[in-house]
Amino acid sequence: MHLANIGVPSLVSFAVCFFLLRWLLCGRLAETVMDQPNHPLAAAVPMPRIGGLGVLAGILGGAMAILTLRGELSLPLWTLLLLLILLGGFCFVDDRRGLSAALRLPVHLVIAAVWVASSGKVGAGDTASWLIPVGLMFALGWMMNLYNFMDGTNGLAGGMAVFGFGTYGAVAALAGQPELATLAFVVAAAALAFLILNFDPARVFLGDVGSIPLGFLAGAVGLAGNGLARVVSSTGILTFYCGRYRHTTAPRLARRKGVAGAS
Repeated sequence: MHLANIGVPSLVSFAVCFFLLRWLLCGRLAETVMDQPNHPLAAAVPMPRIGGLGVLAGILGGAMAILTLRGELSLPLWTLLLLLILLGGFCFVDDRRGLSAALRLPVHLVIAAVWVASSGKVGAGDTASWLIPVGLMFALGWMMNLYNFMDGTNGLAGGMAVFGFGTYGAVAALAGQPELATLAFVVAAAALAFLILNFDPARVFLGDVGSIPLGFLAGAVGLAGNGLARVVSSTGILTFYCGRYRHTTAPRLARRKGVAGAS
């Protein structure tokens, strides 16, 4: 794998995300989409939740750089990017208008089902073979919302994305999947650009437009990988969930608050 094939898309992703967010934070949009941060590691005042716009733009910019360098993108990658755009657009509307959970969850599951089906995990027709893709669909939908719990805490969502997708990239490269590796590094680069503006004192949070798509990518990239990548994916998800359950979900349940209030 040529270093430039990874470095150039990652650099494009970082630059697009960072400079777009700097520009957006100077405009009116940052003032109209605000989030109440979670405590105790969060800022004490409401913050713009538009960071996901920069992250998604960075990922798409990096993907176009991959297309320019390679001359083509695989059908699975085109499918993943299309689903990412659709999911991001839906979540941006949710950030602006506050859509109901009764609408959000079915949309998340449809996106997950399309990816599971397109990745070749649908069974041949018997009941047992269909249990796995159905389980994957719900797991992927769960991952989207699980990642959302991290947003609102300084540095957590961005740091997890940098570390997680950087690990994905390294594992995919070692497993001989250069396109998947490059995509993972592109996501990590966009997350790093966001993280610079998300460290304490944070200037911006992801919002649903960033946290939900990143959760989707975390599960989708692992699903697209080979056996080694899937092992890393499963281990990473379990490790993340245990840690985040301890610091966010469990305390909320102890206070008898709904987990939906974590976002």
